[in-house]
Amino acid sequence: MLDIGAAGGIEPRWREVCSNINYIGVEADERSGNKLCVLEECRSTRYLQTFAWSKEEKINFNLCLKPEVSSVYQPNRILLEQYPMAKRFNVVEKQIINAEPLDKMADKVKIDFRS
Repeated sequence: MLDIGAAGGIEPRWREVCSNINYIGVEADERSGNKLCVLEECRSTRYLQTFAWSKEEKINFNLCLKPEVSSVYQPNRILLEQYPMAKRFNVVEKQIINAEPLDKMADKVKIDFRS
């Protein structure tokens, strides 16, 4: 199972079948590294520090105050200010990161199911 944006680990709905899953987490924000947990209940666990994109290239990545909401897209402040805790989307740094398509990731690991 390929999990794009793996900072929080596997979604709870998949925990019941973890023992049958080879979990592959993709997470671009290196600050989330300490939040990535090894899922001992899964058959295997592996993380790739990259960004899933349409092609292999270097892209501008917006590192937000809360790492889990970081993105290549600029936060829509007008919309976000209507919700609580909008500051978590504040961009604290911009970073150039390597992005790659899913096909290239699939060359590194065997992928049967993408979530």
